[in-house]
Amino acid sequence: MLTIRDLFALVEADYRLNERKSLRNLLYKRKHLFRHFDAAPLTTRELLEYAAKRRTEGASASTINNELSAISQGFKLAIACGLLDSHPRVPRLRVSNRRTGFLSAEGFARIHRALEVLDSDVADICSWLYQTGWRQGEAKALTWDLVDSDLGAVSLTATKTDYPRRVALWGPLRDLLEKRKRLEDGPHVFHRHGKPIRQFYGTWNHAVKAAGLRGTLIHDMRRSFARNSRLHGVPRAIAKEIAGWKTDSVFERYAIVDEADQRAAFQRMLREG
Repeated sequence: MLTIRDLFALVEADYRLNERKSLRNLLYKRKHLFRHFDAAPLTTRELLEYAAKRRTEGASASTINNELSAISQGFKLAIACGLLDSHPRVPRLRVSNRRTGFLSAEGFARIHRALEVLDSDVADICSWLYQTGWRQGEAKALTWDLVDSDLGAVSLTATKTDYPRRVALWGPLRDLLEKRKRLEDGPHVFHRHGKPIRQFYGTWNHAVKAAGLRGTLIHDMRRSFARNSRLHGVPRAIAKEIAGWKTDSVFERYAIVDEADQRAAFQRMLREG
């Protein structure tokens, strides 16, 4: 009988062989999976119980699906290796693709002021995320060798979509990099005393609470960039290139339109006849 550790070993080996950039995320899933299953039989009933338990712990449906997908991939690799003839059905929770959270400029300014008090380095990386729509991992991994010497642009080669891109820098972004250049201490643009910034959820949560915006997510800044791009008439192709959306459909899911946006649209139509 194959255990969760056996299946996970197959998946990890496959990730390493193919140099998958999401290996770190895969390894992060282990603690929940190993804690629950250990040497228990991997049946559909056990998988459903796992999903239910993770829900009670506050995990989102998409997080649980990502964890279960590792098990599903392990089963498929085990069959390919001749270790199994078949495998139980791996449940999948329903996930809404609609993105709902975003930050207005005023809301982000309030959070940013709180971050400056708590940790100015985190304030800087969050400012970058809000203005570029980048993924957290891209900003954390940004190193000075990817930045033009005149601070005119940055080039990304290792991205989630395996699609390299080049982003031109302007006013506030250039000013931010000039500030980070004065604080240079090692290869990473965003760091704490020379050490790369890994996680800052605790600092973020304290800041959103202080700003009176409890429940706001770090990822909401990516949604905010899509919304702001649309509201300011930035061509979709340019917004996608800056933030790294590969398809129009993904961009559309991020480009939230709220009631205030709709009212503003009606007002423009009335003014323009």
